[in-house]
Amino acid sequence: MKKSVKVLMIAFLLCVMLVPIQASASAINGRLTAADTSNVRVALQMQEDSLQSVTSLRLCLAITVEEGTISDPAFQFDSSINSMVKDAAVSRTGNGYLIDIILSGKPEQKIFQNQGTAEIGTLVLAQASQPFRASVDFYKEGADGPAVYCVDSAGQTPLRIALSSQAVTVTNKQGGSDGPYYPGGPDQKPKPPGDSSDQTPPTQQPGDTQNPGQEQDASFDGSKKPKLSFTVKNGSRIVRLKWKKVAKADGYRIYQYDSTRRKYVAIKTIKNAKTTEYSVKLSYAATENFRIRAYALAEDGSKTFGHVSNTIIAVTAPKAVQGLAVQNKNSKKAVLTWNKNKKADGYKLVYSKKEDGKYKSLRVIKQAEKVQYTAKKTGGKNYFYKVRAYKIGSDGKRIYSKYSLPVRG
Repeated sequence: MKKSVKVLMIAFLLCVMLVPIQASASAINGRLTAADTSNVRVALQMQEDSLQSVTSLRLCLAITVEEGTISDPAFQFDSSINSMVKDAAVSRTGNGYLIDIILSGKPEQKIFQNQGTAEIGTLVLAQASQPFRASVDFYKEGADGPAVYCVDSAGQTPLRIALSSQAVTVTNKQGGSDGPYYPGGPDQKPKPPGDSSDQTPPTQQPGDTQNPGQEQDASFDGSKKPKLSFTVKNGSRIVRLKWKKVAKADGYRIYQYDSTRRKYVAIKTIKNAKTTEYSVKLSYAATENFRIRAYALAEDGSKTFGHVSNTIIAVTAPKAVQGLAVQNKNSKKAVLTWNKNKKADGYKLVYSKKEDGKYKSLRVIKQAEKVQYTAKKTGGKNYFYKVRAYKIGSDGKRIYSKYSLPVRG
């Protein structure tokens, strides 16, 4: 974890733990929705506009295993959450688990953005070997009940806000988890236990079947998950998806998360079993989630799907910066200005003695709002300058745009 992120997380934890906490008359509605037989969507709905400035919060989920056994659960944050810190710590209890969720961001990274609703993410439950039944609720702090701890963008005294919610029960009778898909959207009512549609892949097409671990072709092992990875070149908006071949598979289907429909949808069916790469063209400075799964063909042409792969979060490069200009303040300083790139996380400036020469790093601007820099000039000489924007990828590395046209000053 980057040092700045660690500092931000520690500061929020200290603020919540050490600073006197004020009770708030406000309230937040907590929404837990059983998306399918293995996943629970978590969302918060504020009741007052005063919470619109919240940039940090902490809440806790309690899982009680009522029947069967489950493996350690996981929490996947929704793509709409752009907080710098997104952490979900899992700990065991006597007959279940606690999920301690922390979000903390910069002043402009508001959590309640969509008409007062924050889609926090998905709790993924995975059984060990047998069917299970588990209840999920927000953790109750003794007689006070569940609560959310919030800090606004001003970083003032944290508030303890009462949380109203209703527990949900997840029942999985199939003995198999297929990952966090949302066949009817996360806000649908829970289907009856054992409903066959719970095991149907999203955007199912005629002839598709869904029986991982119970394939029509015994040589195809549907429990083997393809390992998905990706690459994006600097200056590019093309995501190159790559995956490991699954033995005896006849093809693959690629899914992309649709934030409007709030579920994964199929974008491509790969019918050549030897193909292990596919390129997707996105918009500039885009952040998109992808998954893939293998399938086997039966004699009647129907497809039997295996388990879903890992999720990758692909970030493309921003557009090239426009409007770079230089003004010579005096013989020792040059003021560089450029147009703001609204989707960038920062900028990098470079300089050279020759227009087509080798450029050296001048400065990395880590504030997206800053569009000016004063460069020192050696011996009163003029230099050539260029700038490019960058986005921070899911791995914490920078993805750069193409360079701007050079200017001299």
